[in-house]
Amino acid sequence: MELNGRNLVAILFFVIIALFFFLSVLMMHPFAVPDESVLEDYVIAQEGDVVSGDNGVTAVILEYRSFDVLCGLLVVLIAGVGVWSVSRRMQDE
Repeated sequence: MELNGRNLVAILFFVIIALFFFLSVLMMHPFAVPDESVLEDYVIAQEGDVVSGDNGVTAVILEYRSFDVLCGLLVVLIAGVGVWSVSRRMQDE
């Protein structure tokens, strides 16, 4: 294998990506070790005022799940309009 400009660029790119992944693994937060957070205590204290339910986790999941379903329906609607317009254009030709 001769080292021309293209091969050197590929090797350099590979080394940079490998270094990036290696450093990312070194800087990763340890698994299953919780952070000490003031925000967590604030959210737990304020959950009754923000969400409508007895269990804060369930209430948040149910409230934000409706946004997820609405956006999913919007994506399906846009895809359906796209398929319909392409099929009409193909029928005209």
